[in-house]
Amino acid sequence: MSSFRWRTLFLVGPAADELPREASRGGVVSDEGPPAEALDALISRTTDLVEEPWDARALYKDEPEFRMTTFGDFGVLYFKVDEADELITIFNVTWAG
Repeated sequence: MSSFRWRTLFLVGPAADELPREASRGGVVSDEGPPAEALDALISRTTDLVEEPWDARALYKDEPEFRMTTFGDFGVLYFKVDEADELITIFNVTWAG
């Protein structure tokens, strides 16, 4: 078990423009939100990441704090780990279901 007390932040809106490279470049956004299956899987995977934030693939070699992982059968989650602040910032969630 981690000695950190991780927090999770879902980043939406103008602040997403501060992210590097293509990380914040838009896409299609649903006004309906994700289906219950996707939301349950997202919450479950996010809970796991709170305990093990490095248990995900690095997006960039030179910036290992930017990570991605899958959730459920059709979900991809992109986030940044800030170890100093014990914070996980989720900046992109995609569900193709």
